[in-house]
Amino acid sequence: MNPVKVKASQIFNNILSQRARVAIWDLYFRPLSETIQKKRPMLTQFELCNLILHTDHLTLPKIIKVMIVTCVHIHVKPDAVDGFIIATIANHRESTREPGNLRFDFIQQSDDACRFMLYEAYESEEAAATHKMTVHYRLWRDAVKDFMAEPRQGIKYNILEPYDKTKW
Repeated sequence: MNPVKVKASQIFNNILSQRARVAIWDLYFRPLSETIQKKRPMLTQFELCNLILHTDHLTLPKIIKVMIVTCVHIHVKPDAVDGFIIATIANHRESTREPGNLRFDFIQQSDDACRFMLYEAYESEEAAATHKMTVHYRLWRDAVKDFMAEPRQGIKYNILEPYDKTKW
């Protein structure tokens, strides 16, 4: 027997109580809806629920402005580790003060002191691009270029959860 498929609005209207609808809306849909409605302002609450429930994680970033993370993997020459750490801490401290920066972690691999990762989370592509134009980033980039054992590798990710930037 095939299950009957219903729209999210039918679930909200027919199955859930008003109290449950409000609780679910406030907990889950409101953070997404505020972002989506900036781009699609004419949607009703129920249309918005349908959009959220029926949009897969590959399509949703095209509809709304997505926060991004870049993980920068860095391999440093053994004799340059101390200098790299000093320069990167200075870059880290300034980067966390940038508008649009959600998080900027500087971590060292536990089993190889020459390997590091920068975990850079920004509200948007624009904020991440602006980071690369700052004085502190350019000073860091130039200061550490000769410390590298190999070119650093940055891999970009879209943040799926937490969607609410206040949860960072």
